[in-house]
Amino acid sequence: MRALSTIKRIRIVRVETPDRSSPVRRHGWRPLALTISVMALVGLSAAPALAANTGSSTATINVAGPVYSVTVSPATFAFGLCSTRLGASTGGSLGFPDGYCYYGTGSGSVYTSGITITNTGAAGHIDVNGSSAVPSDAGTPWTLCSEGGGTCTSLQGSLYYPGANQFQLGTEADPQGSNAYTILSNSPACDAAFDGGTSGGCTAAIGASQIEGINLAGPESSTDTSSTFTTTLTWTAGP
Repeated sequence: MRALSTIKRIRIVRVETPDRSSPVRRHGWRPLALTISVMALVGLSAAPALAANTGSSTATINVAGPVYSVTVSPATFAFGLCSTRLGASTGGSLGFPDGYCYYGTGSGSVYTSGITITNTGAAGHIDVNGSSAVPSDAGTPWTLCSEGGGTCTSLQGSLYYPGANQFQLGTEADPQGSNAYTILSNSPACDAAFDGGTSGGCTAAIGASQIEGINLAGPESSTDTSSTFTTTLTWTAGP
């Protein structure tokens, strides 16, 4: 009986003085229940969220297409073996008329020194072109021409040779000149050295490399009397 009496006194304390005008009282809610609910909600929202110690994101890379590239070595050179059209040596200087100069040396049918061209990109084709020869005083240049009835203007017998202010450039992979020879113009053309001159396709696998010799046929005469002229050979890798 004593315990029961104690419980009654506790319940009377909790409910004995509510504000009769309170909305809580009018709707019949008990303050104790409201207090417990709020405490429970606060307790749930305060619990910290668990997080991983690493995170990752995967990216997609769109590639435009194959990358073609080529290396050429050396970057500069000078013709050093020159002769007349009949084969008499003129040392390291081009003679007139119709002199010839060479760059590169070979053993048998293979060049062991010259210009090394390496396909450093995707498999494709290698083209090559030349340019006009510009004198050191920036005077009248020599223009590229092709013999055998082409754009060279000096007719000698049945063949055309470079005329006044004209010259010819060629690349070859065979010192004997029997194949893989490319006569250059200002426009890129297949470098026959990359398929041995057999198919004309100038195909080059990844890492394919060739050592090429360079031949020059000089003009019949030159308006400009400069002691040096410069020309640029350009190799291009492509599909």
